[in-house]
Amino acid sequence: SRKSFSSPISWREEDQVSNNKLTSFGVSLLKLCGRYLKNKNEFVTREWREKPIEEYTSTIIASNL
Repeated sequence: SRKSFSSPISWREEDQVSNNKLTSFGVSLLKLCGRYLKNKNEFVTREWREKPIEEYTSTIIASNL
């Protein structure tokens, strides 16, 4: 007969935090999939930015022309 040695299972706080983050990500991903399946066109054309910027402005500070 073979003898086997088992080590005790450890459960650290980092493991719990990691599992919580993974679960939260999974739930948010499922919600996004649900939104997509509900209305694909609206999902694709939706404004996803929290603070939409209507116009981007710039100033040329150097030119080789």
